[in-house]
Amino acid sequence: MSKKRKIETVLLVLVITFVLSMVVITIYRQAPTLAVTIRSWSMEPSMTRGDLVAVLPVDCEDLSKGDKVIFRSPEAGICNWTLHRIVCDEKEDGFVTQGDANEVTDQECGMFPPIQSDWVGGVVPTINDKPVKIPLLGYIPLLIEENIYNPVFFNYYHIPCSFSDDCESRPF
Repeated sequence: MSKKRKIETVLLVLVITFVLSMVVITIYRQAPTLAVTIRSWSMEPSMTRGDLVAVLPVDCEDLSKGDKVIFRSPEAGICNWTLHRIVCDEKEDGFVTQGDANEVTDQECGMFPPIQSDWVGGVVPTINDKPVKIPLLGYIPLLIEENIYNPVFFNYYHIPCSFSDDCESRPF
């Protein structure tokens, strides 16, 4: 085996190990871990649909205005993990959040109540206020997610749908 082939094999094993570790840690924490795929355009121009963005666990006492956080609360009707910026950090009442591309806050438009600390699953690390991300790499999980139950994509094999539209039956 050539030296180049050995290096390629080692890199492939490292990538597979990283991805599997990310899955295991995410299942254990019940929150996005290490990276998330951006599914909408609400955070443009800093993050856009298809970006793979780093996410780190955070102590909510350390959060402040300007931090980009990922949050969810099935009890409050926020079924999907949402990544928005904190625009007001009234910790006792909850955080006020807003997508960078949105004209009003999530709370002003009635989308979400004030975000409570225990709803926050992580924070996006930044360098000079730019998120740590890999552009376009998130389209791989988006493609898989959008086609997982597509009979054409899976050659008409029946894959039972285990999720309904209510929050309790969703895995994350």
